[in-house]
Amino acid sequence: MSLETHEKCLAEINKYELMGNLERYNERKHEIFDVVTSQFHKIIGELKDDNKHIILLSGLAGSGKSTFTNDEYIRSNYLLLSLDDILYKGSIASIKQAFNEAMKTDTKNIIIDGTFLTKSSIQYFRKKAAENTYMFQCIHMNIPLIYSYFNIVNRCLDPNSEQKLMAFYAVKAMQDKADIYSSHPSARNNHCDIVVLYPDLDLGLFPPRLYQFVKNTIFPM
Repeated sequence: MSLETHEKCLAEINKYELMGNLERYNERKHEIFDVVTSQFHKIIGELKDDNKHIILLSGLAGSGKSTFTNDEYIRSNYLLLSLDDILYKGSIASIKQAFNEAMKTDTKNIIIDGTFLTKSSIQYFRKKAAENTYMFQCIHMNIPLIYSYFNIVNRCLDPNSEQKLMAFYAVKAMQDKADIYSSHPSARNNHCDIVVLYPDLDLGLFPPRLYQFVKNTIFPM
């Protein structure tokens, strides 16, 4: 990795004085991985392979959706439709077209990987699944905003990753536009069936100009 690329990846980290918080996060991110993958294994272990099944993954960038889809069982038994796939170029319309075509050919199991933080985006797939007699589950990765951003930065720093850097406020804007977060149990029926929770790590004090954002976006669900 060139020095220019390295500096670009860390530009906002340095600007907002977050290096200490990032280092503390990286020291403890294995704790997050253990908690989250344990939930993944439980979810995957309960999947029924005798039904036509559709899984839609919802969550911010860097929330672990790709980790879920890389599971051996998922890769062997599900057709993956991902917004990260160069074939779809981040186009929801292309994903919907591929999704509908897959159901027409009676593809047994389908998994859709994307952000999907609005009720309407989730409801489209839920409705189409029901029309084609598929069982549908939405799994939401309820990652705290700052974890998402730190994961994006870490991927940017990884020479083997093709993850593009996303600005902190761009990630926050994605979350601000979401309408699936609710503390009311009945509201969950309108969006996601399963919520993957992340541990609340002590990452130290945040700079005053970012503290309010971080404090208000730790656990939005």
